[in-house]
Amino acid sequence: MKEIYLDQFKLTYLRQLLRKSYNNSNAVQEIIVIDNSGFTEPFLTANDLHIIDSLTTIDNEYLKVDSTQGIQRAEGANGKRPLGFIMKKLTSKWLDSLAKRRLKISGVSDSWSD
Repeated sequence: MKEIYLDQFKLTYLRQLLRKSYNNSNAVQEIIVIDNSGFTEPFLTANDLHIIDSLTTIDNEYLKVDSTQGIQRAEGANGKRPLGFIMKKLTSKWLDSLAKRRLKISGVSDSWSD
């Protein structure tokens, strides 16, 4: 159950950041709708969802600012670069650590039976 919660937390973060960083484009929405990754029953608390929403909003704002600084990069490297940014976030230990901390704080695991 712990792994399902952690995976669901990270998957929700990924989906939210993809939506926001690509301005809720129809293409991204379609990919997310047809994708069957994750668990269908709700595992995350309302607070978890609020935290993920807040973090992905902050991350998207960072991407917007970064895109405005594209003038300082090589030609053709301007604009938003969400995929590279998301890859770094997902491969860092930061998101794993946050998901584990949220699991402890949320009390969700208290309702799981052995």
